[in-house]
Amino acid sequence: MLLADLMAAAAVALGFGGYLAHLAGTPIVGNALALLAGVAVVLYAGIGGSVALAIVLTVVEAAGLILVIAVGVPAWPTTSYLEMPGALTGVWEAAALIFFAYLGFDELGNLAEEMRAPERDLPRALFLAFALTTAIYICVALSSVAAVPWQELAASPAPLALVVRRVLGPGADRVLSLMALAATANTVLLLLLSAGRSVYGMAAAGQLPRGFARIGNRATPSIATWTVVGLTAALALGGSLAQTAAMTDAAVLGSFMLVNASLVWIAMGRTERPLARALDVAVPAAGLVMCATLLLHIGWVSVAIALGLAVVGFLVGRAATRKSVRIRDGSR
Repeated sequence: MLLADLMAAAAVALGFGGYLAHLAGTPIVGNALALLAGVAVVLYAGIGGSVALAIVLTVVEAAGLILVIAVGVPAWPTTSYLEMPGALTGVWEAAALIFFAYLGFDELGNLAEEMRAPERDLPRALFLAFALTTAIYICVALSSVAAVPWQELAASPAPLALVVRRVLGPGADRVLSLMALAATANTVLLLLLSAGRSVYGMAAAGQLPRGFARIGNRATPSIATWTVVGLTAALALGGSLAQTAAMTDAAVLGSFMLVNASLVWIAMGRTERPLARALDVAVPAAGLVMCATLLLHIGWVSVAIALGLAVVGFLVGRAATRKSVRIRDGSR
């Protein structure tokens, strides 16, 4: 999941680079690296400043998405939504691709230590964010394909800007592109904020070198933060948004398969009422099957990458466990 966060941040940074290139004609990769440098400064300043900036950017992002929805609503009644390029195979491929957009929800847990009452607020935030975001995603998709043919959307480096330009004119294109810059910058900021906490937590638990758990002068895990920013920059240098997004999806789906398989294993060992046990097995089993199905539609290269990352995670975990055992035995 940590590597998935970094790949996702690199992919979204390249998306930022695409929108800035659309506005200013500057190189996409250079734009992405400049964003990462700015995000690093914000993260180093501390959690308070990072969250405050994220709130402002989220408001701008939501305004841009509402604008896209509004300009497409008049065309909803005249659009055929049953057209499926690639038939059901295309639907599965689209579902696998859009899974990328849901990466951030599982990251909320990484910020539990920053919350005043996580046992109360975290579940509420998770379900509320999930419901609202899904509704917005669906409405944006409906408006986009209603305003612009899907073939043109697929070929555009700035599809949402294309939607508002088609309806409102060239001036709206620039406004939406600026909002898209805020949206992608916000996503990169939050992904790297969470990834830095993941590295810190793993180091504190002994699964990564202890140096990554060091806290800087501003009460932030400074070494972990600089490390995740540097790794993300290295991934962004590849310059392929589509391939980076596909690798991210593969890593996330692979991780979720392992989580669901673990839940099935745990539920099988319980002895409570048969109906409760059956539900505890059925829900993660369904999740396991769905994640596996989506993973197969990403491509065999991505599947191989997911398997490779799973092996790396397993080896790192085993090495950390053995080291902890040696340390514990030596202290007796």
